Amino acid sequence: MSPERIYEALTTGVMKDQAAKLSDQDKRGVAEFMSGRPLGSGSVGDAKNMPNQCRTNPALTDTARGPAWNGWGADGSNSRFQPAQAAGLTAAQVPQLKLKWVFGFPGGVSANTQPTIASGRVFVGSDNGFVYSLDAATGCIYWSFENGSIVRNALTIGPISGQGNSRYAVYFGDGKANVFALDAQNGKLLWKTKADDHFVARITAGAKLYNGKLFVPVSSSEEFRSGNPDYPCCT
Repeated sequence: MSPERIYEALTTGVMKDQAAKLSDQDKRGVAEFMSGRPLGSGSVGDAKNMPNQCRTNPALTDTARGPAWNGWGADGSNSRFQPAQAAGLTAAQVPQLKLKWVFGFPGGVSANTQPTIASGRVFVGSDNGFVYSLDAATGCIYWSFENGSIVRNALTIGPISGQGNSRYAVYFGDGKANVFALDAQNGKLLWKTKADDHFVARITAGAKLYNGKLFVPVSSSEEFRSGNPDYPCCT
């Protein structure tokens, strides 16, 4: 686990109450001791620091065509049903599948995000504060975006207008209740907004894009505050 992730847990995350009596210097010391490296020692999750960068970044094809799994439920009703055309393989071929490539999240300790597949690419979040775009065929990395907090929800890909030359956007939320839209081609930030101002609000479920509107579910980690006897219930 990175020192930044540990420090976040101690200051604003699930260990905030347990670390309430520690000074900021002590929290930094714990984060650096537990991770074995200093805070700000480098963005190990940045695609620029990885040896498997894709040599080219071809224009995205129509996300509605070809094998795909977009978002959490794959369709408007979250049926999680995959038709043969979208799967690109038959049920009889499933037992014959073999491992082709592996991608590890640098500095990460868990993988909670369901990958989204569109235009021959894999879009996936992580617990190391980065979102990635990978080539589905080779596993090489097109880009990364540092959002700074854990991403547990499936990313949603959809068309976007009014953002210059950007054609498709990647929509997702993070552990601090921020909502992002990135250019699916290059990972450039298009916009960012706060879905909920409550200090323990977070986004763990996938957003749903429908008729040009993005529907974003918000959850909370308020149950972790029960470790503090002075915390007022249910704010």
